[in-house]
Amino acid sequence: MIGRDSQEDSCRGAACRPRVEPGMRSRRGKGKPYAYLLGGKKPMVTTDIREFAYGACQRRENVLTASFFDWHLAVVAEYAGRLAAHLSADAEIVQLAAYLHDISAVFDFTTMPNHRKLSAQFATRELLERGYPRDRACIVARAIASHSDPLPIGSASPEEICISNADAVARIVRPAYWLYFASEIRKYGFEDGRRWLRSLIERQWSALIEPAKQLVGERYSGTMNFLAGRYSLL
Repeated sequence: MIGRDSQEDSCRGAACRPRVEPGMRSRRGKGKPYAYLLGGKKPMVTTDIREFAYGACQRRENVLTASFFDWHLAVVAEYAGRLAAHLSADAEIVQLAAYLHDISAVFDFTTMPNHRKLSAQFATRELLERGYPRDRACIVARAIASHSDPLPIGSASPEEICISNADAVARIVRPAYWLYFASEIRKYGFEDGRRWLRSLIERQWSALIEPAKQLVGERYSGTMNFLAGRYSLL
């Protein structure tokens, strides 16, 4: 298991460098500092980042569509939060990573092949611009950089395990979006897209940690039947 000290030391690596590729700028200028005052109160950074991610998804240039926020990012945040309670993960870090884990692809879909690394760098920049502590920003970045396949308990930090498992869970509970993604965005067509999604969900289900399976076991059965054409989810 990767401890916090080793995670923070590793943040000198590429995943935590606040570098952003061309086309990935948010175009909103520098972010507000983490501790800025508004009406005498400090706003929660998670609320600020959630609103930032929502706004990014609404951009006309977002190939993933405006629905990506409600049908994926918010779903990952919900289930990552539930898993955080099981794994004693840092709830704030988990939420920040959930909303930013695909942010490079939201701003520039061509970054998808390398979106884990680039989203980690993008998130680091956004958080540091808000005055968020660097050591915590690095833990967020690590969770983003390792999110594409479910990680088992004991193999990484609790935050990394939460995000990687919640990302897979989101495809199980919102298959309609991912069927659209496969057929219309990836251009696989309906039948090839359906087979791709079914294979992906089946593979990732086998890797999910037990707490994640307990959260969505019935949904998994329904989704697999739906993708096999046995019945409608409606």
